[in-house]
Amino acid sequence: MVLYKYRAIRDSGIDRSYIRQILVDHELYFSTRPQLNDPFECIVPFFYSAPLSFWRDEVKRLMGEVPVRKLRREMERQLRSRSSREEMQRDIQADIDKIGMLCLSERTDDILMWSHYAAGHQGICLGFQVDENDGFFCHGLPVDYPDSDERPKWDHRDTKLEHITKILLTKAKHWRYEREWRIVKPPPLGGAGPHKFPIANLTAVIFGCRLKMADRRQIAD
Repeated sequence: MVLYKYRAIRDSGIDRSYIRQILVDHELYFSTRPQLNDPFECIVPFFYSAPLSFWRDEVKRLMGEVPVRKLRREMERQLRSRSSREEMQRDIQADIDKIGMLCLSERTDDILMWSHYAAGHQGICLGFQVDENDGFFCHGLPVDYPDSDERPKWDHRDTKLEHITKILLTKAKHWRYEREWRIVKPPPLGGAGPHKFPIANLTAVIFGCRLKMADRRQIAD
């Protein structure tokens, strides 16, 4: 399998520095949620539907087997309050916003992706071979595009990891044409920023149809 990364090459220095970072330094940049082009993805849903048993389990987790029933009930009431649920939502969102994501695609031939991500065909598309033993691209996961326009709902039966995975790997059906895969790095694994990749996995450099000849020569060099 080969996954692809589109890159613009404008006259601005930042686009060219990214290209150099990939081709010369062998680094790919992992973005955070606020840097994504869709402001509505990777948003933590509100904790509306949690049953009473969930909050009782939370009390046990936070306080242990507290013998005073009145104290347990007061803690349950506080946790179930709107302000408490909003705080939980903010805390999880803050954790998600620190996660680095590398967005790749199965496609090289989508005209919209060349327009959106390669400066109107004035950029390149890089192909990376996925090898189950490379320790980098093998960690890619496919994005889900459900038919419903609703965002992922919070389910008290999910673990925190399952819940976060749903949030990170779900996009609106309008983006289905991208056929996106993501490699995710939470802060313990480096988080956002540049990450080294095995240069042998870079197997293709595809020029946009409007890419200037001088830029083609520079990339080839």
